[in-house]
Amino acid sequence: MIHNEAAYEAGKRRNIVENARKGNLKRWLAEGEDHQELYDWLGRDGQYDDVTVTLEDGFPSTDLHPLCANMFRGDFGLFIQKLAQTLCGDQYWSLKNNHDVEVECWGKLSEKQTTVVRNALANAKKYEAQKEVREAKWAEESSKREYVGEVGDKQFLVEGNIKFVTSWETDYGYTYLTVIQDADGNTIKYKGNSLAAKGFGVRMIATIKSHEEYKGEKQTIVNRPRKIEIITLGDSMKGTFKDGSPLSEVFTKQPEKVA
Repeated sequence: MIHNEAAYEAGKRRNIVENARKGNLKRWLAEGEDHQELYDWLGRDGQYDDVTVTLEDGFPSTDLHPLCANMFRGDFGLFIQKLAQTLCGDQYWSLKNNHDVEVECWGKLSEKQTTVVRNALANAKKYEAQKEVREAKWAEESSKREYVGEVGDKQFLVEGNIKFVTSWETDYGYTYLTVIQDADGNTIKYKGNSLAAKGFGVRMIATIKSHEEYKGEKQTIVNRPRKIEIITLGDSMKGTFKDGSPLSEVFTKQPEKVA
């Protein structure tokens, strides 16, 4: 006896759709020699599963496979993410929550969609293959960088362009790591509250906590920033603060509370 006919019909339809998806996927995987690899890449599984990396503090952590790290970035990345949901079905809530987009999982891709994914993976492999060249260039540039200021200086003026930002969640909220490059190309690193995104200029007073080396690069570590100004300057601003170039949209952030 069926007590709730509507629920029964809904469940029946879900089973039909799910069986259809499984059939679609089985056929799609059999249609091309590289389809399993494409499926693994979009699903970040199999040979493209997460990898274990070592953080700066020496502790192990899980990170995305190098070929998956940037696959969903930008407008084209969003398109690839939609295809991942269409084929694999594991990106529904990410698309819904972050982009207000709903994409059904069909367990297959069209021929044109498959070609797009194939080319995207090929480009990702090409980019990764050039990693050694980029790292050699970075090492050469890093060897020219110097420490700035004196350790313990509580009135150090930080002026530079934000080159890198990352964050992670802790028991007390999110912590942000911001890497700033000054007009001479030297690296200043701050870990704490969010300052701004990559590409913004920053001017602030901070305390020099230490001078450290990371992968052969001399870095100046600062904390307790105050009198923070964030300047919209684009990605290149060498000398901007000192040569009088016009600034745009300057706003001041409140200083952090110091315990």
